Amino acid sequence: MTIMRCFVVVAVCLWTTGCVAETTHTRTPTTPATRSPGLMPSAPIKDAARWKHIKVPPLGETTLALTDVVATGAGDAWAVGAEDDREDGDGFPLLLRWDGSRWARSRLPWQPNYLDAIDTDGPDDIWLAGGEEVARRHDGRWTVRRPFGDFDDHGIHFRGISADKGRAVVIDSERHIVQWNGKRFSTHRVGDGDVLNGVSLVRGRAWIVGAKGRAGCQGTTPKILRLTPEGELQDMPVPDVPGGALNSVRQVAPNDVWAVGTISTKGDQASPCPGTVTAPPVDAARPLVMHWDGVTWKHVLLPAWSLSLTKVTATERNEVWASGTDPRHEEVVAFLRYDGATWSREDTHPGGTDNVVSVSDIPGTSELWAVGTVRASSDNPGAFILRRR
Repeated sequence: MTIMRCFVVVAVCLWTTGCVAETTHTRTPTTPATRSPGLMPSAPIKDAARWKHIKVPPLGETTLALTDVVATGAGDAWAVGAEDDREDGDGFPLLLRWDGSRWARSRLPWQPNYLDAIDTDGPDDIWLAGGEEVARRHDGRWTVRRPFGDFDDHGIHFRGISADKGRAVVIDSERHIVQWNGKRFSTHRVGDGDVLNGVSLVRGRAWIVGAKGRAGCQGTTPKILRLTPEGELQDMPVPDVPGGALNSVRQVAPNDVWAVGTISTKGDQASPCPGTVTAPPVDAARPLVMHWDGVTWKHVLLPAWSLSLTKVTATERNEVWASGTDPRHEEVVAFLRYDGATWSREDTHPGGTDNVVSVSDIPGTSELWAVGTVRASSDNPGAFILRRR
């Protein structure tokens, strides 16, 4: 069983594929409580009663996995994953579409080996990245491009994409940052000790998050890059968080950017030298949230929850949401909500154990989609779809 391809190679083999829709929201910048490192006392956990199960279409003969979701509005959303995912292979890439009443299969413009990354740049402007191809559906027509040319077996696959105003930035498994300016591709590559997990592009500026090895090979710490509209890649100063790795990033405004991930809290955090990052233990983790206020990145103070965060999004009600799982209780899917003043947590139990989850806002509403996989590391995974009204 290989749906958990671990393109987050730090923390807990988390899904970070794909990026949430980058529709810009008008939002009053916040000043969240920060401390690095640190935790508030534990806070109550609410039952996620407002998260309702939506029927998953009967597709694969054996198994079905969903890894990411984006929406363009209340009546239109897209999800990616795999069907017939078997022990001896990765199954077949899958694209689903919500038409306002049900989810159904949508035909892919090509057959990638993997399909982990999706984003939307507004109605009828959908971007996919899988294998070594990037596909765009615009005005009802698909166009497929290969940023690295027509040669096969580069040994990479795209794991994240973010699009805005006809441009896109893609990250891959070999630490490439690929930029499409509307006419051509350009590429940056980061160091061997780095891992890239999430990307967010808004108005020509992209943020890329992941992890890097700490000095002296002592475990991991968050890594954040900024790609300017002029194409300059900047390595940003970030608080040192031992055991930390970022999995997802979301721009709300130039002075309001959020990134989430995981802090490993158990075991020897030493990484082998040179240039590789050790995956921390899966049975002990704290949530990691960082915030950019236009000047600096800060480590945000959170309640003392056990949680690994995989995706972050923001709604038009000035709320920030993050999705994740609890390593101590593998049947749990958790959602964190920041209302501008305090953090709260909602838990649901979609079935099975060892879940993965991705969350997305629904533009024009205060609602959310979430998709994921139960029994993700087994030979018999299944999918779930949730909607919060």
